[in-house]
Amino acid sequence: MAQRLLNSLVAGQNAGGQISGKQSAAIVVKGANNAWYNQIDLRVDNSKNPIKELETLMNYHYGRIRLNQALYAHKEGNKERAKQKLNEAESMLAGWTGIYARIASTNLIMGNKSSAIKWIKKGLSENPKWTVYLSAFYLLRENPEMESIIDPSVFNHQDWESAMGMMSNLGMELEVIELGNELIQREIESSYLNFLLGRSYFYEKEDNKAIKHLERALQMDNTNIEAQNLLNKLKRK
Repeated sequence: MAQRLLNSLVAGQNAGGQISGKQSAAIVVKGANNAWYNQIDLRVDNSKNPIKELETLMNYHYGRIRLNQALYAHKEGNKERAKQKLNEAESMLAGWTGIYARIASTNLIMGNKSSAIKWIKKGLSENPKWTVYLSAFYLLRENPEMESIIDPSVFNHQDWESAMGMMSNLGMELEVIELGNELIQREIESSYLNFLLGRSYFYEKEDNKAIKHLERALQMDNTNIEAQNLLNKLKRK
């Protein structure tokens, strides 16, 4: 429906808009069950080309959906659909630098390392502050194209959490365990880091070690709901 409404706005403008000229444009669609993907509330104000900008925002909305569809298709083993949806997402999301990290991580999950690096570099070229996302791609640090870009020596606690989180998303649980224990030995530790380490031990079916780190995560932050939920699951076994 949102796309049909946008098409109507474009057709109306092409037929001849109001005499005072175009300045703003908006589309609101409320879908069922309050799911984010069917709730659309987009508005452009005080623009020389508001409908074009509204089209861009609409592309970002549906591009984000296609990115999720690509991941789902990949998880279900439908490689052709995954590739198609990822290509569509990349085309629709170009220009939204804030989502390039998700595009890069999706490419990594689907085994497209060179494409992931392309999107990382694209983010850096479009916005110097994109460096905040680099730590998540720690696993690429030894790649010839990335070794001069990713500098683990400047990582803080949150950076290491991002690095471990990405590796876990890629199923690299043994690498997460190795890195997490190395960081703890270096006295680099946090509640979330211990949760990630405990979760990786859980995935590797080492329950006692998982419990140890989940309890440590809660000791450091008793509001860590993820750690509490996983610990409860383990203790119910």
